[in-house]
Amino acid sequence: MRLATKEIIYKIDKLSEKAGIEPVILMENAGKNAAQEISNSISEKKDVLIVCGKGHNGGDGYVIARHLKRMGFDVSIYPYNIPKKGNDPTYLNYRICKNIGIDFIKDLSKKFDVIIDSILGIGLKLPLKEQLQSLLDILNKKNAFKIAIDIPTGLDSNTGIVEKYAFKSDLTITMELPKIGMYITPGNLFCGDIKVSDIGIPSSIYSNIKFNNYAIDKNLAKYLLPKRSDNSHKGSFGKILLIGGSKSYPGAIMLSSKSAVKSGAGLVYSAFPESLSRTISSYIPDTIKIPLKETEEGSIDLSNFKKIIDVSNDMDAVLIGPGISDNKVTLNFVEMIVGEIDKPIILDADGLRILYNNSISIKTDKLLITPHPGEAARVLGINADEINTKRLNFARLLSDKFKCTVLLKGYKSIITNGNETYINLSGNSALARGGSGDILSGIITAFMGNGMDILNAASLGSYLHGLTGEIASENLSKYSISMDELIAIIPEAFKCICCN
Repeated sequence: MRLATKEIIYKIDKLSEKAGIEPVILMENAGKNAAQEISNSISEKKDVLIVCGKGHNGGDGYVIARHLKRMGFDVSIYPYNIPKKGNDPTYLNYRICKNIGIDFIKDLSKKFDVIIDSILGIGLKLPLKEQLQSLLDILNKKNAFKIAIDIPTGLDSNTGIVEKYAFKSDLTITMELPKIGMYITPGNLFCGDIKVSDIGIPSSIYSNIKFNNYAIDKNLAKYLLPKRSDNSHKGSFGKILLIGGSKSYPGAIMLSSKSAVKSGAGLVYSAFPESLSRTISSYIPDTIKIPLKETEEGSIDLSNFKKIIDVSNDMDAVLIGPGISDNKVTLNFVEMIVGEIDKPIILDADGLRILYNNSISIKTDKLLITPHPGEAARVLGINADEINTKRLNFARLLSDKFKCTVLLKGYKSIITNGNETYINLSGNSALARGGSGDILSGIITAFMGNGMDILNAASLGSYLHGLTGEIASENLSKYSISMDELIAIIPEAFKCICCN
């Protein structure tokens, strides 16, 4: 699903006007179709309050008011700002609403069944004025079904950033195209259900528009999923090397390895401290085992450097990090092999600790890092709470800093290479437990080994991983899911993407 920035919307508006489609026509289409959507979403005719600004978002609100009144709703308008007199379509529709007797109010004490936010759209500039903050606070506290037009006031449409106040909607009716900020946490938490309203833009206009931002839904996942020819063999689907594990964290490399096998990798090689051999062999017989010399603490020793480099030369992708520990010798080993391996690499979990050193040398130009907000914060030297308020900004900053692709984990995970960005729409709290990230990294490594572009592999892997959480929640419970149960559901998630 394509996601628009405000710059794309402005360009569409200009191209439409150049083609002879006046703004007043687009406003009429937007308001009329939104009113119909509102009517479809409300079971009976109710008291409706529309709060309008002075710009074109407010103009949409005035058109909605006209059409809802025509449909039999009891409509009141609270004008936050009065539009300037002139030929602007917002003022024209404001004047029509006045002329046809729609009630304009100054007091918000009355109870309304439905409140519609048509104050500010994509032209929002933060921070909001104190007067508007106070208004949003009053509206949010009212017990009513809340609808935002185009985008909730207070939400940055490009980044998903929300400051102290934003309209908290149950339904957002967005015009023509969904906006990227509506799918990025915390912005998505203010949108409720999202419905897209057609405003009559001709398809020819889009031939001049380049999209770089997408939401990963089932349709896109199905498109990205590599085909599997029956005329193939194990070498057709990639050889991958997974490096990790330690005495303290033996389970992580096991989960990554098993999920890679379940995700279609042709050959999976698992490299781990030799003391884990019996445990790992009994857990997953499907992988080729590479026991490694270990430190006194039971983590991978530096002496394995040449062995791993030699093995990696024959691989299609390499995962480094699950359960590898924070042992200094081991991290030195990680830093050295990352500087020498010229294959697609995923750096995950404790492997990300080498990024704390800004002078690190990375040989491959095909690197994916997969931090959760806490790890991203440590890499950037900031607080995790700051990451969560500006997720897209910091994901792109990490991509630029290390010249790599980034998968920033969390609700609505972000995958970006700095130029293109994908937002994952799947997943739920069933995944919020230890080991979930190890499963994700194994899935993505399998896709990378199969020849997928890193950005696409990370995007598809993120969606498939989230889908397993959703299926597990339906079959079992969000409250009680083990990582083995999650891995067992991977085949069902594939089937869901392929067949539905």
